[in-house]
Amino acid sequence: MAESLPTPSVLTEEQKAGIMLVTGDANPALAKRVAGLMGIELTGVMLDDFPNSEPEVEFAENVRNKTVFVFQPQVAYAKDGKEYSAADSFAQLGLMIDALLESHAKEVIPVSTVLFGARQDRQARPRQPISIRWALQTLRASGVEDLLTLDPHTVQSLTAFGKPVDVITAQPTLRGFMTEQITGDKAEYAVVSSDDGHYEIAKLHADALGIDLIPFGKSRISGSKVERPAMVIPELEGKTCFVSDDIIGTGSTLISGAEILHASGVKRIVASAVHGEFSNGAAERLKDSPVDVTAVTDSIDPRAAKEIMGEALQVVSADQIIADSIIRKITGESVSDLVDGENYI
Repeated sequence: MAESLPTPSVLTEEQKAGIMLVTGDANPALAKRVAGLMGIELTGVMLDDFPNSEPEVEFAENVRNKTVFVFQPQVAYAKDGKEYSAADSFAQLGLMIDALLESHAKEVIPVSTVLFGARQDRQARPRQPISIRWALQTLRASGVEDLLTLDPHTVQSLTAFGKPVDVITAQPTLRGFMTEQITGDKAEYAVVSSDDGHYEIAKLHADALGIDLIPFGKSRISGSKVERPAMVIPELEGKTCFVSDDIIGTGSTLISGAEILHASGVKRIVASAVHGEFSNGAAERLKDSPVDVTAVTDSIDPRAAKEIMGEALQVVSADQIIADSIIRKITGESVSDLVDGENYI
């Protein structure tokens, strides 16, 4: 059960008539649920590949003078037994935008729960690209003037878009899952901050849950390897620990932290992250790690990881916060008020 959100607005029939919601191939199941909560149908679009593997896009319906929300997380996905990359999903999004604008859509607003290049928001070494900047500038150059995204790696990186971006967060939804795990004395539970960059979110969780916060840091060696100081944390012995993050990629951050917690004698480890990417065998490694249960949202299609992890992976949907945010964009209400400003922490 998620934390309660403000009562959602309801679209009038006139407002529904002026909008469309379409989806790419990266996560159509979530898009369908969002459309259902909004009380509308997904607009049909033909998505295929040309013989040379370039994306093929064609809209059958009239989109003239419509505000079209295009649902497409820019992540790797599978369709009809074929694997597609994050770059493929970004290209498909770009072609949908172009087709809609060429067909005289009034406005095209991507709804991207995950942005291409989101974690490459700075140069770690010389002669590297700033991928998120390139991606956002590419979207702007394609004719996009507005954008909705969920829990970006860093909010500051969104300035590259050159226009205000609506940022929403599913952390309150995950906190609802944490609340359900607390069944005894709160002194037996603690929130552990997985890295220094996520401390503020961890503190929010701890304060809202009324339990202790224990931070510890890391040093990233590469995209798939992190190093932590050798340590145990005696005050965590016998406790259930919540470890929260924004994204699970290779799982190295989470697993290295869980090993310290396990060595510290904790009773149970409950992990959570908004985005479950599960790249490079992360699902298999998490299944065999000291982490007892991991909760993610469906911002990225979780089915493949769920098949591997079973009950060790719990999925809480971000559909309501996304649907409510789109509705508020249409009605002119505040999006930030949905999560009390937590989206900019």
